Amino acid sequence: MADRIDDGHSKTAVPQPQRREDADQALAPRERRIWWYRDQRTAGYYQIELPWTGGGAGTGPHALRLIEVAAGDLILRFDPNTAEVYGVCEATEPAKEVGTAGASSVVVGVTSRRCRPRIQIRPLAGRLAPLAADATDDWPIGADQQVRVGSFYRFSDEGLRVLLASIGQTSLAQWMRSISQSDEPAEEVTSPTRSPRVWWAMVGRQASKKQYGDCLWAMTGTGKRDWNRISELRTDDVVVTYGDGQVTGLYRVTGDPQQSTVPPGYLTDKPADTPGMRVPVKHHAFARPLPNGTFAAALLSLGLDDGPLRSNTDGKIGFIYELTPEGLRVLRNLSDEEWPEWATAALPKATDPTLPLDPPAVATMRRAGLLLAQFQLGLAAAGLHYTEHQLATFLTSLQTKGVVILSGISGTGKTKIAQYLATTMPNATARSDTVPGAGRAVRLTRTDIEGGKIYLRKPVRVDLPMPLLGETWRVQVRFGDGRLGDGTVTHYNKDAGPDLSLRGEASQWFKRNFRSGDIIILNPTLDDDGQVIAFDLGTPEDFADPSAPKVTTPNHLFLPVRPDWRDSKPLLGYYNPLTESYVRTEFLDFLLRADANWRSGEPIAWFVILDEMNLARVEYYLADLLSVLESGRDADGRTREALTFAVPDDADGWLPPRALHLPPNLYFVGTVNVDETTHAFSPKVLDRAFTIELSQADFADYPPAVGDADDLSDEVRNQLLKQFSDDGRWPVIDKAMVREIVEQEPWLRADLTDLNARLGDDGLQFAYRVFDEIACFVWRAARNGMWGGDLRAAFDEAVLMKVLPKFHGSRARLEEPLRQVLAWCAGTDPADLEQVSGVRYPRTWARAARLLRDVERDGFAAF
Repeated sequence: MADRIDDGHSKTAVPQPQRREDADQALAPRERRIWWYRDQRTAGYYQIELPWTGGGAGTGPHALRLIEVAAGDLILRFDPNTAEVYGVCEATEPAKEVGTAGASSVVVGVTSRRCRPRIQIRPLAGRLAPLAADATDDWPIGADQQVRVGSFYRFSDEGLRVLLASIGQTSLAQWMRSISQSDEPAEEVTSPTRSPRVWWAMVGRQASKKQYGDCLWAMTGTGKRDWNRISELRTDDVVVTYGDGQVTGLYRVTGDPQQSTVPPGYLTDKPADTPGMRVPVKHHAFARPLPNGTFAAALLSLGLDDGPLRSNTDGKIGFIYELTPEGLRVLRNLSDEEWPEWATAALPKATDPTLPLDPPAVATMRRAGLLLAQFQLGLAAAGLHYTEHQLATFLTSLQTKGVVILSGISGTGKTKIAQYLATTMPNATARSDTVPGAGRAVRLTRTDIEGGKIYLRKPVRVDLPMPLLGETWRVQVRFGDGRLGDGTVTHYNKDAGPDLSLRGEASQWFKRNFRSGDIIILNPTLDDDGQVIAFDLGTPEDFADPSAPKVTTPNHLFLPVRPDWRDSKPLLGYYNPLTESYVRTEFLDFLLRADANWRSGEPIAWFVILDEMNLARVEYYLADLLSVLESGRDADGRTREALTFAVPDDADGWLPPRALHLPPNLYFVGTVNVDETTHAFSPKVLDRAFTIELSQADFADYPPAVGDADDLSDEVRNQLLKQFSDDGRWPVIDKAMVREIVEQEPWLRADLTDLNARLGDDGLQFAYRVFDEIACFVWRAARNGMWGGDLRAAFDEAVLMKVLPKFHGSRARLEEPLRQVLAWCAGTDPADLEQVSGVRYPRTWARAARLLRDVERDGFAAF
């Protein structure tokens, strides 16, 4: 293992501008040595000191290595809290021993710089560990691919080459010059006399100021704990600033609290002579504030005794709340910006014997949040490799529309993506015995609800005396919390049979608490003559045995599509007149469970996975479902149109509802293999889904290391659901979203207008539905944090999914439109394509170029 690296200058020479080095020669061996420092934030910025004795991670062999450091050596600073190389030191003098016998240390004077961007170590574990082929204890990465705990290790030029390549650098000299030019002077950090506490300030009006003040101030004597708590702040404490629904930055407390009237310029409605408490602070503003929705669920899961957020994730009304180092870590992991050293010093210290290179399930990735992080890690543990871009596209598509088609060659793991996503979400639970034997179950229709009456079908009438035709019996009904009301059982129609009519409060209760498709339980009471005199009414849960155990209901359904599916019967079932019963299906039962869960008020996500969905013609067996999903949503989130079920009025046994309006917490994922055994999709299907192509297999890092997927806790699953459902904003194509994103990003409308005009002459233009879905995809991408703020990348992916799948046909039909798409991607004319040096929408460009090659070679092409 080599110990030296070519940095472009000698130990004593001043760096000089030079030509770009050849990548193969950029890191050739030389005298300078490379070291690794696991920085615990207890040393000053201008020296590194390790004791010879005293226990802990920084003793013995680590001090022995430190004493080998010579002037000019480079020392990489590794942050164990974020698993990143965040800085680099250059030794200014040889190491020396200081102190007295029994209490001596090794000290090296250094100059420090901070890396921009930071270098993430976790993804590089497999590439760094093999460099320690001799498996010595001198190397910071162990044979188990874990970062060792100790403070100081040898490193190598090969290892540094791997690190620099991960951020697009091939030359150490260029990298050193870039960080010395871009970085502000290092701020000296001394060892604190106490562990800094972490606070949260509702800065309110101060957040709207262009320049924050240099202090926090609160009126004294208010009797409110969150205002009086300002007196607990101390020097070096860290304060998170929150206003306008987002974390806007950080304060460093630079002095202890002092009594003061309102400071000059401080925004408050209190008179200037109001007595209070003033705390001096230094402000660090975020260039990209963190919206509440990106971190609220994770903070709430910490169970803070008096945290800053309400249970509905809104910020509390008040001023100062105590946060924790773990809470600060949540925000740090979501922020993609450089944080000042005084802020990261307040993060919790790593105490585990080893630092896993694969983060635990509760960790979060930068900007992407918990959902994308767990999704990527779980798939990797199962031996499946997908890029962050592919997974962000899949998740954002589901958040936008709820119907996604995964297309491509066989063997890319399309089904596994959908299955694993479903397994990360919460499952539903229900009583194992929800209907007692004495109760009679009736599934209600819209006619029942509107008329305030319950048609007593045969299952209810079995073994019960009923009035003769034309008779009416008065009965009592018990409902709600035990209230009594009046009703009548009337037999006025010989074909329909008797019904139970409700009156007064009972009727109001019935209409208020039940919908079409719900099940109501009627528990009859008979007199001594066997005549019905009363009914107890309620839901199945009302009659459930509280001691009965709850069973878990899976939140996903895997359905292999069969080639003989020619209509909706395999999915929705049908009434069989020969057996006089309804043939129910697993799919229909799943829809009804999802619908009942939606009405419970605590909805989860339900996933239907249609495997190899184009073995049959999708527009045949899925037509009813697709039409209903495209009907729009009402105020409750349900589809405006309903699936309808034709059932005779006198049918017995189990029956579906007459109509079922689908809830918004249903997701449909179809997998497609494109070969000679399958059917092509019609425009009707493509228009109603996001189509993602997974046809590229990258073998560079294959096979991945296979491990055990974490057994997720209920808290983590609920966090994942909260992020996936966008805090309850389930999939919907909303004109308000379209208007908002177009106003914020006017280029979106301009570019879509340009593309549509280019395609119009060839009949491949698109209409309002495609525009709306692309805009809503970008709107979701702007909220979910998976795209790093690069909305043009999200827009590029949305255009690829919504416009190109309909390119299907001969060369005469497709050649000119494809050239127009390429020209649009480059922002030029088709005649100038040969001179294009760069494109603004590379994903759409690459796929359109492939289609154009296909059509020029074969005379025909299809997405």
